[in-house]
Amino acid sequence: MSDAKKLFDTGEDQSGGPVKCLGMTFNDNATRREHFRGLLKVKLQDPEFRKLDGFPIGEAEDIVALSDPPYFTACPNPWGRELLAEWQVKRSESCGNDPYQCEPFAQGDCTVIYVLKRLIRLKRTFFDGGSRV
Repeated sequence: MSDAKKLFDTGEDQSGGPVKCLGMTFNDNATRREHFRGLLKVKLQDPEFRKLDGFPIGEAEDIVALSDPPYFTACPNPWGRELLAEWQVKRSESCGNDPYQCEPFAQGDCTVIYVLKRLIRLKRTFFDGGSRV
């Protein structure tokens, strides 16, 4: 694997050490991936699951091959709710009671006041006929 940053960096440990995912601990990412691919194969056999809106036309093997479950699936993600719940817990632990201490609001030009000023300028420019951005 190259040293370049991945487009969809999940923050997982890439060194091959233990990986935590949805409350389970795996020896490494390959073990995690194979475990969830097996669960996805079983889920793809369910005809009701295949009737969901947005389900792709294709073979189960192709869908599994294109997926990195539970983070990304080439079909409606059966772990979406669990992933969102886990993310919300991590976010609340890192932010405490003050949501403005979370990224991106705690850094330089991304403060709430800066963003609001920028939105007002854009509104004036595009909707009020102003000329400055």
